Parts: sequence; structure tokens; C-alpha cells
Amino acid sequence: MPFFASSMAVMGSDTDSLRLGYVINLGNGDEYWTERGGGGVFFNGNRVTRKRRANVVSFNIGDGGVEEYIGRLLSLRGGKKRALGCASLELCLVATGSLDMMAYLGNGNRIRNVDVAAGVLAVRESGGAVVDERGGAEFRAGLDVSKRMNIVAVSDRNFLVDIL
Repeated sequence: MPFFASSMAVMGSDTDSLRLGYVINLGNGDEYWTERGGGGVFFNGNRVTRKRRANVVSFNIGDGGVEEYIGRLLSLRGGKKRALGCASLELCLVATGSLDMMAYLGNGNRIRNVDVAAGVLAVRESGGAVVDERGGAEFRAGLDVSKRMNIVAVSDRNFLVDIL
């Protein structure tokens, strides 16, 4: 099944002002949406309730700049590792608990804010976090679509301890 998505986000001048996010899986029609302060994330019209860890992570690693993290990602205790390749959908899978973590890392694999804004809001509204590759700074991006960055998203902040 294809793993392609279309997404839309409503925001002010940066990702801190995200107000509404919508992502649709073009392969099967699944829809995810969330609203800032709106009570969580919705999948196909139903509010998502958090579940225990899925023990599945997704990561995409480009060329250079992340060698120190590759070993940590590959050695995660238990679970399955996948590379799905569609950042907005992967973020929604983190938000709904189908993935514990997703990461886009490397000089040649950075993400633009417009590619992930809706998914970032979904992860935040579900209680997860989207951070830089070092696990410190929250993902923040302005409206400059030419700027690209590495990101790591986790369904639970405690999961950051396991990976970084």
C-alpha cells in the first residue's frame, strides 16, 4: 500500500503558533486532525486515547552528521525499526501511539517546517514531543520554507531517555 500523504496546517508566524492540523493518507484515506488545546488527536473522526508503547520506531538517516546517533537507534531494546518515508504521516502515527518514535536525521535528510507542521501539532496535542536531534530544543520553525532541520518525535517524553 502506498504511504503518501497530504497535510495542511494553520499557523501564525511560526510553529509555536500552530492552531489546526490535518493529514490524510492518500493511499487508504485515513484522516488525522488536531486543534491546539482541542482535546487531543482524532483519527477517522474518533478521538484517540493513548496506549502503551508500540515497540516500533521509524527513522530515516541521510548522509553525514549523525553517526553518533545511528548506533543508539539501531540498538534500541526490543521492538521493530522501520523507515516509512513520509514525515507527516509518521508524526501522526507517533501521535496516535502506533509508533513510539520517528526521526529524520542527517545532512541530506532534513525536514522543512511546511512538510511536518500538522504532524508536529498532533504529536504535541497527544502529549508527545518533537525535538532536535540532540533531544533538547523543542522543534521551532518560522515561515522560511528553505530552512531544513533534523527532528526526533516521541510519543512519550520518557522515551527520549532511551534513545538520546
